[in-house]
Amino acid sequence: MTDLDFLDELLEEATAGNPATPELVAALGRRLDLIKALVQARRDSGLTQTDIAECMDTTQSAVARFETTASNPTFNTVESYAQAVGCRIEFSLKPIPVPSPVEKQTSKAR
Repeated sequence: MTDLDFLDELLEEATAGNPATPELVAALGRRLDLIKALVQARRDSGLTQTDIAECMDTTQSAVARFETTASNPTFNTVESYAQAVGCRIEFSLKPIPVPSPVEKQTSKAR
């Protein structure tokens, strides 16, 4: 069994208990991708965590915490960090695919 198989099994078990699980996992992935992109923008601009901290009126350690994948920053913090690295956050709304009644019945039968 590969790690991916194990993760797929975990996701399937979690989905059985909460059908929203795949979307929650996807949302987490998008949030992590955004933080990674912001950190890359900081590095590409040659700025240090201390530089960003000064722009955000915070500490270097707070910026370091923000940059970890374990962080759960507020939207204001994300916007402030983005501005400090010379970026802005833009949004788009996309519908979440809704399973058909047949798909719902199939997943309940498992």
